[in-house]
Amino acid sequence: MSQSLPRINTQFLPFVLQGHDRALTAVRYNSDGDLLFSSSKDKFPAVWYSETGEMLGTYGPHFGTVWSIDVSWDSQYVVTACSDAYARLFETTTGKYVAKCPHKGPVRSCAWADSGLRFVTASDPFSGTKSREWGAVNIYDFPQPDALFECEFQALGS
Repeated sequence: MSQSLPRINTQFLPFVLQGHDRALTAVRYNSDGDLLFSSSKDKFPAVWYSETGEMLGTYGPHFGTVWSIDVSWDSQYVVTACSDAYARLFETTTGKYVAKCPHKGPVRSCAWADSGLRFVTASDPFSGTKSREWGAVNIYDFPQPDALFECEFQALGS
């Protein structure tokens, strides 16, 4: 005997966020739930008001697919993971490009720690050989805001 899920609420109305030209790769809310962040294959990660679906702006430059996006717990910074072998940091509200983190291959994922003092990235190696190389997980200490100036971050232990 099969069971069906109960119908709880069919009154939901979706927002259609129109602004990306290619497929979405990730969607995230900030901790307050008032902002929605999206990344896609079109190189333009975006931020939206979650109540209205209005686009506030995009973060860039990126030179390839943006696979992942995450916002710090206090909504001050955004980190992106891009196929051009860089993770990038931006100020959330101004969109100011703060820093880049070089990798040895496409960066597939990124996430902030709950403390906001660290973030993590996962990347694949560029490989033209037949042997399979291992991917990498990098953990970054986030510096004090007065030390940020479009610098390149180095992963812990490197």
